[in-house]
Amino acid sequence: MICLKISNKRFLITIAMGLAAALVLTAAVGEMKLKNAKKSIIQTSDKTSKNQGKEKDSTVSSTKNTKDEGRNINSEKTTESSGIPILTYNSVKEKEGIEGTVSKNNFEIQMKHLKENGYNSITSMQLSEYLINNKSLPEKPVLITFDSGYNDKYTLVLPILKKYGFKAICFIDGSKVNNVTGYLTSSQINEMQDYGMEIGMYYVSSNNIAEMTMEQQKRIISDGKQKLEKVTKKPVSFISYDDKKYNADTINAVKSFGFNLGFTTLQGLANKKDNVFEIKRINIENKDTLESYIKKLKIK
Repeated sequence: MICLKISNKRFLITIAMGLAAALVLTAAVGEMKLKNAKKSIIQTSDKTSKNQGKEKDSTVSSTKNTKDEGRNINSEKTTESSGIPILTYNSVKEKEGIEGTVSKNNFEIQMKHLKENGYNSITSMQLSEYLINNKSLPEKPVLITFDSGYNDKYTLVLPILKKYGFKAICFIDGSKVNNVTGYLTSSQINEMQDYGMEIGMYYVSSNNIAEMTMEQQKRIISDGKQKLEKVTKKPVSFISYDDKKYNADTINAVKSFGFNLGFTTLQGLANKKDNVFEIKRINIENKDTLESYIKKLKIK
C-alpha cells in the first residue's frame, strides 16, 4: 500500500514536470514567432521606404530631364530666332596687314574655332531650303562665303576647308575666269566644285546703279550668269551684290533670272523675316581678333 502511494506520487510529479516543460516550450515558440513577425514588419517597412525613395529619385530625375529638354528646346529656338551667321571674306593672303583681306593664319584659327566648338557649315542650298521652305538645319549652322574669285580660294582656302571638313560658296565674276591673271581658272573651279564648294555669281557693275535702267541691269546679270554657267556646267542660283551696289531694279532682275537668294554686304544675321534677295552677312576682316570674331558669330 505504501509502495503504491509512493509510485502514484512519483507519477504525478513526472506529469507535472512534463506539463511545465511543455508550457516553457510553448512560450519560447510564441516568443520566437513574435520576434519573427516584428522582424518581418520592420523589413517590409524598410523595403517600402526604399521603394518610395527610388520613386522620389525617379520623379526628381524625370523632372530634371524635362527641365533639361525644355532648356535644349529653348536654346534651339533662340538660335533660330536670332538668325544664321553668314561669314563673308574677300581674299585670304599669306601675310597679314593687307587691307580687305584675312591672313592665312587668322583664317585657319577661325575655322579651327568653328570646328572645335561644334559649328556645322551649311550650303547656300540648305540656307535657301531653310528660309523659303522652312526645312531644318543642323545645330549651330554657319555659312562661309567669299566675294571675288581670285585664286587664293583654290591655293589657300580650299586646303583649310578640307582640313576641317567645311564647305563654302565662292561668288565669281564669270567674265574674269581664264582671262585675268591671278583669277580662278575653269579647272580650278571644277576641282572646287568636285569637293563640294558652291559657285555663285558676283554682281559687279562699273556704272552707277542709280543711273541704270532695269533693262541695262538685266543685260549685265544675264551675260554674267551665262558665262559662269559655261564654266560650272550647272545652274547658278545664288548672287552676291558688290558693296551695297544694288537697288529694287537689281532685285527684280535677279528674280527674273531664277536666282534663289541674293547676298548683300549689310551686316547682320540671316533671318526668315528678311527678304531672301537682301540677305545680311558678317564681314570678317584681318583686324578681327579671335575674341571679336567670336562676338560676331553672335551664337554662344
